Amino acid sequence: MKHKSNRPIMNDQIKNSKVVLIGSGGENFGVVERADALSKASDLDLDVIVVNDKPDVPICKLIDYGKYKYEQKIKKKNNKKNLKRKKIFLSLNIGEHDQKIKLKKVIGFLEKKMEVVVEIKLKGRYRGRSDLAKNKIIEALQSESIDIDDNNWRISGNNVAILINP
Repeated sequence: MKHKSNRPIMNDQIKNSKVVLIGSGGENFGVVERADALSKASDLDLDVIVVNDKPDVPICKLIDYGKYKYEQKIKKKNNKKNLKRKKIFLSLNIGEHDQKIKLKKVIGFLEKKMEVVVEIKLKGRYRGRSDLAKNKIIEALQSESIDIDDNNWRISGNNVAILINP
């Protein structure tokens, strides 16, 4: 059962004849007919929302959809607020010991669940050599076995940076 929109499968969109129904307070009604679940929801002025549609009998919960949607929005907003981003600067000709110290800081920030931006500012004759800076960052991060995502690179002007998520 594929559902393409961001909204959960709910009420009349449920195609299965039987569902596992969970009440709004967490009480388990067990396996019930879809029609019974919908009538129970309408009696209580709630919606039947599919929580997990992977098993043969989907798991549904009685929830007020408007309230549910609002709580999800607030939760998402709070997650964005709590995420802190730290920036670490390297250079192309950084010493090995200095590099290790900076990478220990990166590891420390990642352990504290912070996003880290590792950046190299290109100066002088290296301005056109963003490939050197990218390779230097990759080499440094791989030496400390830090996973990187190729989609998080930002190359702009004289700066080459990568965003590392915890």
